[in-house]
Amino acid sequence: MVKLRIAVLQLNPRIGHLGANIERAEHILSTQLANRRCDLLVLPEFALTGYKFNSAKDIDPYLELEGKGPSGNWASKISKRLGCHTLIGYPERDVTANKTFNSASMFGPSGDLMFTHRKAFLYDTDEQFGCSEGSHEFQSHGPLASLANLKVQVGICMDLNPYKFQAPFDAFEFSSAAKENGANLVLCPMNWLHTQSPSLEADQPENERVKAAEELVSKLDGDRLNIETVNYWALRMRPFLKPTDSEKRVVFVACNRCGREDDVVYAGSSSIMTFKGNTTGLMSEAIEFHGGLSQVQEGLMYQEVDIDN
Repeated sequence: MVKLRIAVLQLNPRIGHLGANIERAEHILSTQLANRRCDLLVLPEFALTGYKFNSAKDIDPYLELEGKGPSGNWASKISKRLGCHTLIGYPERDVTANKTFNSASMFGPSGDLMFTHRKAFLYDTDEQFGCSEGSHEFQSHGPLASLANLKVQVGICMDLNPYKFQAPFDAFEFSSAAKENGANLVLCPMNWLHTQSPSLEADQPENERVKAAEELVSKLDGDRLNIETVNYWALRMRPFLKPTDSEKRVVFVACNRCGREDDVVYAGSSSIMTFKGNTTGLMSEAIEFHGGLSQVQEGLMYQEVDIDN
């Protein structure tokens, strides 16, 4: 068993304000992480660019080559500065395949690109800007010598859900693969919607949904997380909650964004939890919840967790 120091950076990036988004991320790190050492820094899906692009033309100026654009360069720099691993989500352009992917790349303490996961299960927004599916195999990475020989599994937001919301709910494609792969660290950058997001009410006119989104953000309690969302994330990791002969502790990190884009309100509530293994199958006994961030506000969570390697 090793002790892993994890920092989760929850952001509210604005489309078209890349520089300001980076400055905000830097400010939060410098003020809230301060001089604490961390082994792993996790950021959201499309962490620095914003997410709700309406077309391939809209997203085109923000597409990055794997690990080499503004997001990748920033994450590489931060990894070297902090001496940690950094996982960051960004929109990727694959020039060879002429495709757009929703990607997350891991950088090592020396700033080197270690691996990239491409979102496999796409949400409506991804399809709207012409995103292609990544591999459905959900491979793990490691053991990573630079990260306590842990096996890491990455999924991006919709990857946790049933494929296209059409696959059986209990197929648990992503979490089943993570368990079969022997992953002991599961990382999920997200742009997960709030349970009350007006964008989910497709029968309402768009202008009414936008107004409702503005009102919702102003009313949400910034001191609380969206517990329904956090419970759902835990539920989607059900294979790790089933009774087992193994006592292996598996750590799950969900790094979500917060804020609003048009009629979309995001859930924030970034969380860290441990699935303890060898339980009766009751969620209350199977999960150790280490903490979560606000459903409204940007911020950083720092936790030291025990994990079996």
